[in-house]
Amino acid sequence: MIISCDEDLTILEGTLIKLENFFVFKPNDISLAERIEMPDITNVELVIKDINMLNYYQIELEDFIDDRFYISSIKLIPSTNTFNLLWDLDGIIYHPVNGKEIPMRITRLGGDALSFSICDAQDMDIPYYEVLRARVIFEDHVIDITGNIVKSYDLGPYRYFELCYTDILESRRDAIYRQLFRKQIELRKAISEFR
Repeated sequence: MIISCDEDLTILEGTLIKLENFFVFKPNDISLAERIEMPDITNVELVIKDINMLNYYQIELEDFIDDRFYISSIKLIPSTNTFNLLWDLDGIIYHPVNGKEIPMRITRLGGDALSFSICDAQDMDIPYYEVLRARVIFEDHVIDITGNIVKSYDLGPYRYFELCYTDILESRRDAIYRQLFRKQIELRKAISEFR
């Protein structure tokens, strides 16, 4: 469960149970859950891993009683943001524990995910299936995002990753699309000039 409170973001792993007309989410780490104040919550998403995919759900949280979250509805968030481009961009991934900046090369950028590579020596302690902070560096702009690594593979001295965005603000997604459309126009102009 990903809980947004103004500028703060809390990620809770746990167990989801369906009862008669509602759901119960029991977090594994109760101490993290107890720090959350219900009135401060601005958005709640549930992420469920299914083999190699992450499915995102918008949920309505009703209460937090006896170390359990009570949920009245769960709705799948459709992933319609599939437009992407192959692109060679710089970026940074931040280690969630120590905040260490790990440089990455972004190879594909889209509205709901990006692919990137890093040198083998630098990826030894990147946690999988945890929410990570990342920065995409464009020529004239930077965009900070959060996401989960859902795939990785080795090729030569590099490891390649796919990062699916989590709890991304629509303004940031729009900024990514603006950059994608700008790049697409540049590519079309370059191709037409080459002909």
